[in-house]
Amino acid sequence: MINVPLYVKVSETNKNGMTETQESVMHRISEIMIKRNEKQLNDYFANATATGAGGLPPARGV
Repeated sequence: MINVPLYVKVSETNKNGMTETQESVMHRISEIMIKRNEKQLNDYFANATATGAGGLPPARGV
């Protein structure tokens, strides 16, 4: 019988149960999504105020 070494890749997980690489990828994706959402909101409010609609109903009790 031939001896074949068995290698097991062990990766350490952080408190969120993810590896450092997974955590890094999640942070990059989150950053991109936040920037995209901020741009969409800014565009929406810019268009709403340019048309005079304001984008929001009037506040009550103010």
